[in-house]
Amino acid sequence: MIRTGVVASVLMAMVAVGSAEAGPIRSQASGSFVAQGTPIDTNNDGTSADLFIVSGSSSQLGSFTNQTVAEWEFGAPTTTCPAGTILQGTLVPAGSAFVTRVANGDLLFGRFTSGTNCISATGIATISAAGNFAGGTGRFDDAAGSFTVAATATILAADASGNAFGGVVATTEGTLNK
Repeated sequence: MIRTGVVASVLMAMVAVGSAEAGPIRSQASGSFVAQGTPIDTNNDGTSADLFIVSGSSSQLGSFTNQTVAEWEFGAPTTTCPAGTILQGTLVPAGSAFVTRVANGDLLFGRFTSGTNCISATGIATISAAGNFAGGTGRFDDAAGSFTVAATATILAADASGNAFGGVVATTEGTLNK
């Protein structure tokens, strides 16, 4: 069985904001992920966090790049995942965060607070996550606010240990408060 902590980023991810001014944000991003692609394992379950590297655009921001680390605890599917799910992951907040870099070099930081990763038998992961902006550099120095991420990830290559590689597409919405 393929075990992968594909998010959002995931998860999670895949978060970008439009501007440092308060207001609603929405962004689209796509890129790749490596399941168990980091040495991060904050809950000591032997499964490393996943790494997502994406680029995208926002009507408020323009172009951006993002690196997200998402850690998951996997178990049997529950009713929160769609039919056909063979493996469900619950986000480990302590091991899940992101850095977004905008065109001028300013950085925006964020932390995930919750999320679900529903993996189907066909290798498609449906990911949803939520979190908070946590400052940054330049115009994002005091950034705050909340966001949600909805992502779909497709596994392109995997091994029996749960290591995997693939593509991800994500949409992020939220509010940035300055």
